[in-house]
Amino acid sequence: DKNIDAYQSYANSISNLHLLNPANNLIKNNDDFIDWSNNQNKEFLKSDFIPDVDLNFSNFLEFIQKRRLLLIDELKRIFEVKP
Repeated sequence: DKNIDAYQSYANSISNLHLLNPANNLIKNNDDFIDWSNNQNKEFLKSDFIPDVDLNFSNFLEFIQKRRLLLIDELKRIFEVKP
């Protein structure tokens, strides 16, 4: 696949990693991310900056791009960065 280098470069990036508190981590355990996210409410996904995109691997780069923008917007809000 022509995107292998991009996939590898984002695999351990902040845009891809999802930090869970211990209780949620136990609940998720080894569940597939798509299956797990389907069982979460929209507010939980929004608060964890999971973009509203198809979460199949074929959309990984779109997911990374949109999540990165959500994280940047949140950091700008926290640090009161003006446009």
